[in-house]
Amino acid sequence: KKEWAIEIGTEVARVVSNLSLVYLKQNLYQEALIYANAAVSRCPLWSKPFCRRAVALESLNRLDEALSAISNAIMKATTEVNYGDLKTKTLEEYKSIRARIEKA
Repeated sequence: KKEWAIEIGTEVARVVSNLSLVYLKQNLYQEALIYANAAVSRCPLWSKPFCRRAVALESLNRLDEALSAISNAIMKATTEVNYGDLKTKTLEEYKSIRARIEKA
C-alpha cells in the first residue's frame, strides 16, 4: 500500500507542477507560485517544481527567494535519475535561469 500511496503522490505532484507551468505561461505568477509550492511539498526531491517556483518568484521580483529555489533545483537535478542529454539539458536550463536571476 505504501508504494501505491507514493506513486499517487508523485502523479499528483506532476499534475500540480504542470498547472504551475500553465499559470506561468499565462503570466499569472502568484497562481503559478501556489501550484509550484504544492508540487514541492508533494515531491520535495524532484527538481522541476523548484525551477517553476524560481521562475514564478523571479517574475514577482522576489529575487533572493528565486535564487534559493533555483539553487535547490540545480542541487536536486544533479542527483535525479535522468539520462545523458536530458540531465545535461536540464542542468543547463537551470543554470541559465540562475544566471538571469543573479543578473537582475
